Amino acid sequence: MQITLNDQNLDFSLEQEETISDIVEGLKTWLESSGFILTGLKKDGEMLSLEDADNWGGIPIQEVKTLSVETRTKAEVGYEMLDTVFEFFSLLEKGLKTRNSAVIDDLMKEYPDIRISLELLLPNSGSDMGNSEVVLLNSVLEENGLLSGTYGDRNLKKVISIVKQVKTIILGRMREISNPVREILTSARLLDNTIAEICDVSVLLQTGKDQQAMNAVVRFTELSQKLIRLYPLLEEAGALDTAQSNVDGLSFEDFYSRLNNVLRELLSAFEVKDSVLIGDLLEYEVAPQLEQLIILLNAIQNEEEQ
Repeated sequence: MQITLNDQNLDFSLEQEETISDIVEGLKTWLESSGFILTGLKKDGEMLSLEDADNWGGIPIQEVKTLSVETRTKAEVGYEMLDTVFEFFSLLEKGLKTRNSAVIDDLMKEYPDIRISLELLLPNSGSDMGNSEVVLLNSVLEENGLLSGTYGDRNLKKVISIVKQVKTIILGRMREISNPVREILTSARLLDNTIAEICDVSVLLQTGKDQQAMNAVVRFTELSQKLIRLYPLLEEAGALDTAQSNVDGLSFEDFYSRLNNVLRELLSAFEVKDSVLIGDLLEYEVAPQLEQLIILLNAIQNEEEQ
């Protein structure tokens, strides 16, 4: 049996595989580890539906001459999903502004699937503002009768506003995928400014400027989440090897694990309003680690400019 991967012959040694399903499961594991996703499958030129594996999974490999596998990178699949979701909300925004009930009703029939895509694209990381917007979106749609079709003559300005916010987030994620190097360099400059800002949080809290302090922490948290999203995209683009990258004497994964532990401690300190601990963590733990991270980001920038 010949196996092709994106129309190229694949050197794949069969061991204990007996059926198409056995081969596909092994390929999925291998592709996943390489940053790819299985998107298409053909048996002797016949397209097999990935959703109907029960119908073809048990076919013995002896009955297969050629198994053609189609793959795409996770970034490519993610970008396409984002583009589809963005188009949905663009149409919804237009329908809401013109009060076109036919368009709104048709789009809301598709919303359950769009919601699933949103939750996949903007997972709940505990501090990801994208997911917060998704939660707010669902709440606003429900409160204003969009989910039940009872919106009638209600003022839909709030719905339009949250739709615009979600579109902005989606566009940002699309930029991250399409040009991760540019986005990481922009983030590096913002991160440099953030260091000085978070060092002032303790003083802001002590002088009663709680909202200003919280805004600074939120901006830092959003930026940290963005950096975490960008690193695998940089690696896929060949601009960074996380296995070889060293930050403050630690591997990339160990560095971010340490930083996340500090961030969890920081959130606990905010919950009990311990301004002294908040200040100490930001100034003596978070800021120094961010400075080390900037060194790595500057190295990426230098490589890009050469």
